[in-house]
Amino acid sequence: MGLVHSPEEGVAWGLVAGLAMGLFSAGPMGGAAVALMAAVLITSLVQHNLPPNRVVLPALLGGVGVYLYEFFHMGLIWLVGYSVPTAVGETLLPLAILHGLLTIPVYWLARFLWRKLEPLPLAGIEL
Repeated sequence: MGLVHSPEEGVAWGLVAGLAMGLFSAGPMGGAAVALMAAVLITSLVQHNLPPNRVVLPALLGGVGVYLYEFFHMGLIWLVGYSVPTAVGETLLPLAILHGLLTIPVYWLARFLWRKLEPLPLAGIEL
């Protein structure tokens, strides 16, 4: 959602998704949430400072977001004393490419829903 609307909304969704991921993770609770919020914040801030693009930029930032998430998450896991699997480095490039390609239809769907469901401003009414 950070790529469609605002970085703040993306971070909020990152918190919710990260806590849900943490419920089913063997790692420390909240590690996935912190890593996901950091990755979403960085990618959405970069996206909002670049010219709009509906194909290349979401795919590129989706792949970069996977790298950032894994970097932060593995760093947090290492800091609290868990062992970091070395296979993460071997599978990260295919995962980032797949995630980047799958980001395009998800981005289009989120953008479509945001445009259809966003309330229109009321003309002539000031709060």
